Amino acid sequence: HLDAISNYKRVRALLSSLMNWAENEQWIASAKSLLPPKRKDSNGNKVTYKPRESAPATENVLELARAALAPRHYDNPNANQGFVLPAYWSLMFLVAGFCGLRGGELWALKGKHVDGEKLHVREQVQFLKGGAIQISAPKYGSKRDAFIAQDVGEFPLRELLAQRAKEVGPEGLLFPSKSGN
Repeated sequence: HLDAISNYKRVRALLSSLMNWAENEQWIASAKSLLPPKRKDSNGNKVTYKPRESAPATENVLELARAALAPRHYDNPNANQGFVLPAYWSLMFLVAGFCGLRGGELWALKGKHVDGEKLHVREQVQFLKGGAIQISAPKYGSKRDAFIAQDVGEFPLRELLAQRAKEVGPEGLLFPSKSGN
């Protein structure tokens, strides 16, 4: 039971961060509507998570993945109207929502880590002060294999990950930043 709670908390925290970012980028109207609120008692104190209540719903994650593929339109006439991010951003949201990784583990995934129905979680990216990054073993040394669902909604997740791994090659990052890191 504790593993389920910590996994749900991890997924919720990662998706919450990604959804807040998506809201700031105007991909979605409100990140708050996509995740259930954190539970609090009548005094405002945090209440222990109940996995089924605190986990993002499948449809919420799918909505974010769809939004990543849609053209974005801004009120600012100088903005790049109709701009669509690379498809791997949609894939990143699906992996974040359905594979149970921590944020640093997600950013560290390489082509060689995709293996059929498994993701080999072997390292993480840590963001240090001053903008530096460090690659290290996953938190608590938890090198493991994460299950990849066959299909998630209309997205063939295993197929999309295999295709992305082939695109970037064994040492290429699945979800690089604009600078390629």
